[in-house]
Amino acid sequence: MRHMHCIAFGSRLFLQAMRTTIISLVLAFAAIQAVTAQVYTPSFEKYSLENGLQVVLHQDTTIRSIVLNVAYNAGSAYDPPGKHGLANLTGSLYLVQTGEIPAQDLLAIQYKAPGKISGRTDVDIFSTSSAFPSNYLETALWIESSRMKSASNALTEPMVQDAIAKIIESRKEQADVPMKDLSQAIYANLYPEGYPYRHTIGGDTAHMATLTSKDVNSFMDRFYVPSNASITIGGYFDVDETKQWVKKYFGTIPAGKQAAFGKLPPLPELGKASMIMEEFIDHTKMFLVFPTVPLDHVDEPALEMLGTLLAGSINGKLIDPLVAKNPYVTSVQAYQSSQLQDGNFWIVLDCTIEARLPDVLYSVQQLIERLGAVLIEDEDVADTYTLSMLGLASRMERLGGLDGRCALMNKGNLLTDSPAFYSTMVDIQRLLNANAMKEMITKYLSFENYLVVSVVPSGKTDQAVYEP
Repeated sequence: MRHMHCIAFGSRLFLQAMRTTIISLVLAFAAIQAVTAQVYTPSFEKYSLENGLQVVLHQDTTIRSIVLNVAYNAGSAYDPPGKHGLANLTGSLYLVQTGEIPAQDLLAIQYKAPGKISGRTDVDIFSTSSAFPSNYLETALWIESSRMKSASNALTEPMVQDAIAKIIESRKEQADVPMKDLSQAIYANLYPEGYPYRHTIGGDTAHMATLTSKDVNSFMDRFYVPSNASITIGGYFDVDETKQWVKKYFGTIPAGKQAAFGKLPPLPELGKASMIMEEFIDHTKMFLVFPTVPLDHVDEPALEMLGTLLAGSINGKLIDPLVAKNPYVTSVQAYQSSQLQDGNFWIVLDCTIEARLPDVLYSVQQLIERLGAVLIEDEDVADTYTLSMLGLASRMERLGGLDGRCALMNKGNLLTDSPAFYSTMVDIQRLLNANAMKEMITKYLSFENYLVVSVVPSGKTDQAVYEP
């Protein structure tokens, strides 16, 4: 059992209840189609260069543009001990310029095309996305290959220290924001010391203050290499010409080494763990976190679907009894969060300032037990599958379709060796029924192995849950 009690001070913050609402006509139409329809899986060709770079080609001739997504096994999980935040810092600096292309030239190219280059760090990967008109594909490949082979040559100590100073100053400005340290506190209670997911992507401010250009350049040289990367090209292009360009620009870059943890040992059970945070807020909040499975586990599709079934729409199984009929609960969310090494199922409740969280917890426990026994029907699961299909379509088709598709295909390829991973996962959900959902509840939502987090107004710890 782990218990944490800390006090944080901050200004008042009103949390908006987050609920997914779907227009009834859209649901009605989609429900008719969902019974027999299979999920759209983008067509692709996959191959590898001799230096280990994985390449995925996805043609879409309906749009005169391209997207180049480049992903590396270089998320915050790869932060060295004592240097938490290095991956995120490195990713932001990686986008500024290359050893061959100054920052002003990169901006000029994007302005002229017009195009956009962006980047994102998560716990497992760092990725860049370049969106341009189709006649700029070779330019996009040249830019990203230049980064891969020379980005570390472009960074100086003043550039790195300036970036660090801005991050630290931004965090000082956020010092009074309630719950700003909540995520880090939760991860510290979920994972043992040294586990790669124990810290947030943003990292530790004290660690950041010690970082240097040597740290950043070493991280780039270690992780931003072909054998540790996957690129996905989507849009309007000629396949043979594109393959020639990929080989021309990336083929001569030294392979480097693939980054991998291997399979980490199983985490110890949480038991009945609790954590209390006091904040200057005008409401209460409760998190229930249940250890589950990693991204590529056979139960992952069912757990993803369970989150949607419980709270993914106004008809979610938790919504009516916990929000509509309980005067102390204002909103509820439920979702599966999976990474390469592990996963957790989260139930998050926003409650009124008067709420006694032990009473709310008891209501949740009773409801979960009933759902695991009798309260889920096959019809509920069919409706949930419709929402899963719509959710995947929304993610795939953002920014005209290419950006979402390329991001999902590339992430799936890098982490699971399958560009079709996310489409396949939703297609598997089509085969699930009420019994599968009940099995997930019984198997994973155990109140004998979970963490309950109480966030209460300062001085109101008597309203919190404490698991002795």
